[in-house]
Amino acid sequence: MEQNSLRVLFHLYTLGVDLAIFDLDGTICDSAEDIAASVNTVLRRLGLKPLPPETVRGYVGRGARALIEKCLGDSGAKVDRALDLFLDEYKVHCLDRTRAYPGVPDGLARLAALPKVILSNKPLDMCRTLIDGLQLSGAFAAIYGGESLASKKPDPAAVREVLRLHGADPARSVLVGDSEVDLQAARGAGVRFFAVTYGYGRRDELRGADWTAGSFDEAVRALLAPLGSAASPR
Repeated sequence: MEQNSLRVLFHLYTLGVDLAIFDLDGTICDSAEDIAASVNTVLRRLGLKPLPPETVRGYVGRGARALIEKCLGDSGAKVDRALDLFLDEYKVHCLDRTRAYPGVPDGLARLAALPKVILSNKPLDMCRTLIDGLQLSGAFAAIYGGESLASKKPDPAAVREVLRLHGADPARSVLVGDSEVDLQAARGAGVRFFAVTYGYGRRDELRGADWTAGSFDEAVRALLAPLGSAASPR
């Protein structure tokens, strides 16, 4: 390990951070346009009215099935069929407009000494496709999707299982995310929650966060500085 990485690792250890768990959509990458486009393609095929992209954006975070259920509403359409159509469509178009948020590649590189994982409710194969397509695969020790564990966010059992798999102490771990789903999972598992406000969650949903950051760079600076000095406290 390079001397600089050793210095960063020691710094993170003294701050009490052994593992950083990152949400994907709305935290690492902005995927809302591709998700909304795929959803609306499916709705048209089913003879239903497309939804405004901002409406679909608000449904992101609880997994593909929950997304489709919300988008179908009380239309009476078959959820399983719509979900299959969506997954097929999104698989082809998930990288059309999706991009990493500004500062993410450089920020992850600055955190190279810190063990990092992805914990998303998105299907695992989609998570891997996005991470690979955005050239971020080398930044994470592991990627966990919606079906990787016995439960998914907001169930804190998902976070606890990740901690167990990586031998991490909840008190020395942090979950970085953009939504109430992330907040609930972190709180229930006893890990600190770092809210990013540039994602898809409403700010009022994030009021219980330990810290907030308006950009990924701000989040990284907070992790690399004395706690609370580079980001807004709750």
